[in-house]
Amino acid sequence: MNVLLLTERRGDHALFTDAMATLRTDYSFSACESLGEAWSKFSWREIPLPNLIFLDFELSRNYDHELVQILKTTDDLSAAPVVVFADSAKQEDIGLTYRLQVSCFVVLPKDPEPRQRKIQACLEFWSKYAILPELRRWWGEA
Repeated sequence: MNVLLLTERRGDHALFTDAMATLRTDYSFSACESLGEAWSKFSWREIPLPNLIFLDFELSRNYDHELVQILKTTDDLSAAPVVVFADSAKQEDIGLTYRLQVSCFVVLPKDPEPRQRKIQACLEFWSKYAILPELRRWWGEA
């Protein structure tokens, strides 16, 4: 399992890192503060292509839905499930996000402990119960 976390929040990065460490599965975990940083790391083979993407809607601020469209229309990433998370959401934003083919929209509590538990539960689902697509490990491999 190759997991990519797109967030600018160091606190969430730490929560995801801790949650990933408790999983009993082989995984690669990478965190980037922007899609541009991820593209750069993919192209230099610093991180593998993800087969699961967690996207913080606070990251993209005014263009969050456009970022989902980019992820879902990029051939090398389009099969990877995208899990969007936010501190809160309007129903119309949730509906639009699902129409853009995200796999899951998670509203996370603001308090660190319940936030950690929800992140852990989400990661456990994807590692234990879901079958993720097998993608090329590195960009450009056949």
